[in-house]
Amino acid sequence: MKVVDCLLNWKDDFLLPYAEHLKNLINPKNLREELTSWSLSKESHLIEEHHRTHILPLIMRILAPKVRKLKTLASRKHKSLHHRRAVLGFLAQLDANELPLFFALLIKPLLCISLENHDISKWFWSSSEHLADEFETSSVLKYFTMDKILKLSWKKRYAFLHVTEDILGVFDELHVKPYLDLLMGCTARILESCTFILDSVKISGFSSLEKCSSLHEKVTGAENQIVSSTATKQFKEQRSLCLRIISLVLNKYEAYEFGFEFWDLFFTSVKPLVCGFKQEGASSEKPSSLFSCFLAMSRSSKLVELLFREKNLVPDIFSILTVPTASEAILSCVLNFVENLLNLNSEPHHEDNDVKGLLVPHLDTLVCSLHYLFKCNNAMKRKLVKCTGERELRIFKLLSGYINNPLAANKLVDVVLPLLTKAAPDSGWYFILISTFAM
Repeated sequence: MKVVDCLLNWKDDFLLPYAEHLKNLINPKNLREELTSWSLSKESHLIEEHHRTHILPLIMRILAPKVRKLKTLASRKHKSLHHRRAVLGFLAQLDANELPLFFALLIKPLLCISLENHDISKWFWSSSEHLADEFETSSVLKYFTMDKILKLSWKKRYAFLHVTEDILGVFDELHVKPYLDLLMGCTARILESCTFILDSVKISGFSSLEKCSSLHEKVTGAENQIVSSTATKQFKEQRSLCLRIISLVLNKYEAYEFGFEFWDLFFTSVKPLVCGFKQEGASSEKPSSLFSCFLAMSRSSKLVELLFREKNLVPDIFSILTVPTASEAILSCVLNFVENLLNLNSEPHHEDNDVKGLLVPHLDTLVCSLHYLFKCNNAMKRKLVKCTGERELRIFKLLSGYINNPLAANKLVDVVLPLLTKAAPDSGWYFILISTFAM
């Protein structure tokens, strides 16, 4: 508040009309009401056009800390979360080209560099108008290295990830897309750091955690073991949060073009999880965020080829159908994955991707897994088997176009024939099943 009072002493024309608004944004007691009564949009005309270049940077500098630090908003966590989303909704009234400074302020605590000695310092002192032209993701990410990430405090990394998740939930596509590479680039690098630490723990033990400066606590003996075990759990939780954010983006912006560097970081980071992916079917009640990522990729003709980067990933996903303890939610997710892959090859422009060529080597695994799901001893105990729906029938119909192996054909017939006897001759299901045999 004192800073604003000092600025007001200069009696600048662009500042005086908004003095009370600025003070209300600073005061936690008046913040919520101010967010609902004032507007930053050009359409509202509450800020003069020729004042925007000067007043908006000040507003963003006031609000950025409130977005990053929940305790500056409210005493209770859930109330703070609602306040943060309200602040983000308030900032979302700005045009997309007015937001670079906000995103620069958002990632500033992550950079750990002396800004006076780098070109990037101009980001934090340029006007929004000039900053929009100078905003380059690569110039930020080159400073966001593994060493610097490991030096960040636990709270800073977590705060950035939670804010990113809220931004993706509050901002619309027009406001997010110009900054999506930046957000996802940082998220992917944090994900990579989590994997690095967790892998190091497996190889070298808990002593590896000393590489992370946020864990430098002066404890010894049994206490050190407890701290290290807790830290390992925290890194796993942070990895899950990163994957949840990536999953959210992949599902929300399916057509967005991510660069090769992002996907290299992603697959390097999830490789340990991919190696044990089949175990997810045995131990998880609901699909993980990583599974959600793979499901989103299976819907995209641009991303589907990436699923085959890891040799065993696709067949391992198919094989989850044979896991007796797999939950209905997990099995349903696998069937959606299968249907997505088969649908891509049946689309009008499927020539642009060689899904069939990628899928054929794993066809036996898929057919055997489906056969096990529908014909094993406990199959009839499963709801999705007892109540076979249109999705399963579409899978059989699409799959029949791939099969030219007598053994695989027999297995498919073994599954489909009992369903045919149950279907009414005048039903749509009966037609689908008949067309399956016809193919």
